[in-house]
Amino acid sequence: AGHSLGEYNALFAAGCFDFETGLRLVQQRGALMAKVESGGMAAVLGLAEEKVREVLEARGGTVDIANFNLPTQLVLAGPKADVEALVEPLQQTGAERCVVLNVSGAFHSRYMAPVAEEYEAFLRSFSFAPPEIPVLANVDARPYEAGSVAAGLVEQIRSSVRWAETLDFLLGQGVETLEELGPGNVLTKLWATVREAAVAGEAEKAARTLGDEEFRREYGLSYAYVGGASAPGVRGVEFVAALAREGCLAFLDDRRGTEGLAAGVQELRRRLGPQASFGIRLEDDPLRPVEDGGEEARRVEVALSQGVTCVEAAGYHRLTPALVRYRFSGARRDADGTPHAPHRVMALVSRPGAAKLFLEPPPEGIVDDLLAAGQL
Repeated sequence: AGHSLGEYNALFAAGCFDFETGLRLVQQRGALMAKVESGGMAAVLGLAEEKVREVLEARGGTVDIANFNLPTQLVLAGPKADVEALVEPLQQTGAERCVVLNVSGAFHSRYMAPVAEEYEAFLRSFSFAPPEIPVLANVDARPYEAGSVAAGLVEQIRSSVRWAETLDFLLGQGVETLEELGPGNVLTKLWATVREAAVAGEAEKAARTLGDEEFRREYGLSYAYVGGASAPGVRGVEFVAALAREGCLAFLDDRRGTEGLAAGVQELRRRLGPQASFGIRLEDDPLRPVEDGGEEARRVEVALSQGVTCVEAAGYHRLTPALVRYRFSGARRDADGTPHAPHRVMALVSRPGAAKLFLEPPPEGIVDDLLAAGQL
């Protein structure tokens, strides 16, 4: 794992690119960031995230949280005047210290989007190898997947550095010792703080070992915990984002239609990063003819177009073309012949007959029709 620019060192160590390529990447990143002006940043110590967010919203919401170094050690980024204007209200709210940093840009915030776009274009001329050892991404504190290095480096420029969650993830994986490379010991001190809190909360640590380890690994979770989307209040963006940040799985639903659902997925991606674990809800209408996909088919289109790799399937007493299309889109065999399907379906069932539908292969007729229509 590496903090901000240090993530490039971690990716180099994992064999994603050679030393010369790494130099070219950081040189271009630095050159683009050096052009940024009129931005500011400030470190906030001793105030929890929710309290900081309350102040940010009350002051117009123009400033982002750029770094989550510890639960009570955050860095803000935004327009310089707006950042400076936050010092007094944050201290009045209870911050132990609030220090404006000597920088010219609002790094790791929405204001870096133009830089990220330029950097994305620059990265198109490079190819990256999959990490030979796990590397945790700053944007979501989860391991990089094969083929995601370029997207992760672009998102890192305009997204928060979730270092506190990175340290939590390492603890959850049983890591006990951290070695800091380079000058200083700032990251070592952050690790020591997190370790002390973990020792003080053994019950919390034990919770991370409950449930199936393979399930946690497959879904990229810290806890084997799933929040369903069956009722109001537990299926919106805020709830799903809160569970995802804690390393749990939740499902988004929006009864206003697929436009609202797509907007919700995009907002979650903005908040959590491109590799965050969450899903959306699908429902079957038993009165609808099976060939008429309706709302279900439109939701599947949202899931596929937005890269959502998990859905909650509710109320299914039959397998529909839309659900089968979602499950098998992108399915392939690996080099050793092992089948791999990137999309998962978590079914809510109330009787054995319904469960049987999901445990058996799909009807050949549905698969043949999807193939003929070019949807698989």
